[in-house]
Amino acid sequence: CNGGKAFNLSPTLHNAASKFRKYDEGNRIILVGTTKWFLPSGELLLQDYNWTVGSRSPFS
Repeated sequence: CNGGKAFNLSPTLHNAASKFRKYDEGNRIILVGTTKWFLPSGELLLQDYNWTVGSRSPFS
């Protein structure tokens, strides 16, 4: 699938900074956040965004 070429899977060191915000909507909690990943040189490698929604089970 990769043309017979091996992938370079050697570990690299990255720095990351995350920020999250919590929204309480009574019957559920929403966490919204972002993480920025940096190379050791300080160059931005990637930024991801995420959210999580949690609510109580109707069976508890």
